[in-house]
Amino acid sequence: MDLQLAVLPGLCTLGFGVLAGVAISISAIRAALQKYRSQMIWRILGLMLGSLYAIANGILDSARTNGETILRSFFANAYDLDQYELIFI
Repeated sequence: MDLQLAVLPGLCTLGFGVLAGVAISISAIRAALQKYRSQMIWRILGLMLGSLYAIANGILDSARTNGETILRSFFANAYDLDQYELIFI
């Protein structure tokens, strides 16, 4: 097995970008919490509750559609998926 060192600069750049994004986000949230504390607390709470609502309704309502979309895009036109039946338990 061989190491692909050609991708190392790209991975280092990606890692630096992720770390910089996390650091900038943390400093922005910290500054906003110091200046607008109550509004930020309510905003964070609203985002958390909205996420729970979206997860609960989105996953249950569109599981079949999402599954079919993923299968069709993954298998492209290699298989005829109309002859199969998707069953979600």
